[in-house]
Amino acid sequence: MSARKYMRRALIGAAAGIAIGCMLELAFSAAWGAQHIPGKPSFLADFDNQNLAVLTERVLYALLGAVQAMAGLLFPNERRSLAATTAIHFLLTCVPLLGVGMVLKWWQGGWPLVGALGIITVIYALIWVASWLSVRATVRQVSERIEG
Repeated sequence: MSARKYMRRALIGAAAGIAIGCMLELAFSAAWGAQHIPGKPSFLADFDNQNLAVLTERVLYALLGAVQAMAGLLFPNERRSLAATTAIHFLLTCVPLLGVGMVLKWWQGGWPLVGALGIITVIYALIWVASWLSVRATVRQVSERIEG
């Protein structure tokens, strides 16, 4: 893959990260009331200027999205086992998400962090199992066509 394609993938991931982050902000704002709250009040209070706080959030959303997009490039590797690739991918997606969540004060240390890790792990496992089942079905279809 060329450097240009890597950059394009990272930029698309960054844009997706910002979009997802903003959509989550809107969802949580709607759940808490009629007014848009651009971030967790405890995070926003750390800044003298709310615009700087929101810019910081958007940069973190973009970085998180870029990392998530680039982590997907691990899978087309035939030298590494699926289990090893999955473990590396999980770490590359989970650790930055937990770190960003702590910076943005979505959760603090201790049990909230453990709960977030548990939720992330369950969601990751569900997505992985669905992907694996899909690939398995495709392999079976190809095998049936080859066998005639």
